[in-house]
Amino acid sequence: MAVDAYLDSDVAMRVARHGGRFEYPFALRIGEGEESFTLLGSIDAYVREGGDHLVVDYKTGSSEAACLEARYELQAACYALAALRSGAARVEVVFVRPEGIGPDGTLERVTFEFSGEDSSRIEGRLIGIWRRMASGERAPLGTGDFETCSECTAAGSVCPLPVPARFGIGGKPGGPAAKPEDNRRHPEA
Repeated sequence: MAVDAYLDSDVAMRVARHGGRFEYPFALRIGEGEESFTLLGSIDAYVREGGDHLVVDYKTGSSEAACLEARYELQAACYALAALRSGAARVEVVFVRPEGIGPDGTLERVTFEFSGEDSSRIEGRLIGIWRRMASGERAPLGTGDFETCSECTAAGSVCPLPVPARFGIGGKPGGPAAKPEDNRRHPEA
């Protein structure tokens, strides 16, 4: 039933009709000089419909739509910035749960919309987050937290917890985390 609901959805039809690209990688340079970094990501399905672009991110699990909006707004903004920089005039970012059917019988989804006017606001927000992280204002967790870290790709880079330690020893939530110095990529000279 859920698969049928997804396949019958306007999202699936748009991806099929316009030849969506899947696992579409992006790398964006954010900021300038010493306050710059590269934002890396991958979009599950990316569709160009003229000047309008569609980004689809498939999710699992369940939450209320209001929780999902708050949880995925920053991710949606990052995807939108990638599309806007590639020439989109407008971007629709849709998070869908292919196995989820809402109370009205339709596919569970959360949608965000962006336009070219949003680019500088998004970049400013990302620079602000980077500044807080660089200043230590957002200290990493002492232990992995499954809810917070389950989809994180920062382990071993911005986050000092190595991948296995994000969820504690043996990959279990709440276990003790490794020390940041255990995650060095290169020994110090």
